Amino acid sequence: MALGKPSISGDFTVANECGTTLAPGSDCALEVTFAPAVPGARTGELTIPSDADGAPHAVELAGNGIGPAMDLSASAIVFEGMVVGATSAPRAVTLANSGNAPLSLSGIATSGDFAEANNCESGLPAGASCTIHITFAPTTAGTRSGALTVTNSFPHDVQAVSLSGIGQDFSVSASPDKAEIAAGKSGSYTLTVVPAGGFAKTVALACSGAPRAASCAVLPSSLILDGTNAAQATVTFETAAGGAAAPEEGSRPGSMRPHRKLPPYWLVLAALLFAFSAASGARRRLRWARAGVAVATLTVLLWSACGGGGGVPPAPPPPAGTPAGTYTLTLTGTYGSLTHSVNVAVTVK
Repeated sequence: MALGKPSISGDFTVANECGTTLAPGSDCALEVTFAPAVPGARTGELTIPSDADGAPHAVELAGNGIGPAMDLSASAIVFEGMVVGATSAPRAVTLANSGNAPLSLSGIATSGDFAEANNCESGLPAGASCTIHITFAPTTAGTRSGALTVTNSFPHDVQAVSLSGIGQDFSVSASPDKAEIAAGKSGSYTLTVVPAGGFAKTVALACSGAPRAASCAVLPSSLILDGTNAAQATVTFETAAGGAAAPEEGSRPGSMRPHRKLPPYWLVLAALLFAFSAASGARRRLRWARAGVAVATLTVLLWSACGGGGGVPPAPPPPAGTPAGTYTLTLTGTYGSLTHSVNVAVTVK
């Protein structure tokens, strides 16, 4: 009898020891092996082609697989757009053991801008399940990709869930990047805010770094972005001119140079006469004379030290202008904890 090559299906394999012919009254063996890919009932069929009547001959095969089986409730998760630096609400994935033996986990991990938290512990009994929560926290604008990976230690099995999301952000720029302004004049810059990744939020604007006697303002003070188009604001820098120099003493029109009044010498003379007359009356009153001289001398000294009287008060200082020099203005856009800035230079002459 001529024999063909046997074929087999399902989780079964066959080893052929029969060759291509079989003599009358003889036999041979075909060795069939069962290797279940998943737990549970498995079926297959062995087919033996030949030139015998009723060929080909078929043998039904059946077996029962024993072991754990991982099932994930999702194959892919797409997150909505998130602002860079923010964290999304968690999305849940259920991990179930649909097998008939305990599932031993060797790892649950995420990649990219995604994180996970789970209550799966080290494994799952047959028929049990647990939950994996995944969050998205983009680190930059644009499409962000990653994966959730779950690994079973025995038999070794790895399953994954595709993860994706869009990071949203904005950028700021200014034109021109430098300017020259005379003290007392003003200048302006154009501040441009550009959304990325569909950023459709309100950005607050500010300017800092203005020198003494100068101001910097942004109008409008905030911009509402539509997620696609750039928006602009105007930055105005105001300076102050310096006042005239203070006039020299006595040089102001309509005024006189300050003068000091002469001390009242009649007071000094009276004090001296009193002292000398007291001294000539009696020796014992000498000390009173000395006291009079001391009083007169002290009067003259105090009068001189106080300026000898009133004069014209000093003029108030002139108003201060913006000092000449080159300064750096910082133009800032802020949304929540997300901040971007650009520097421009201004030279005051």
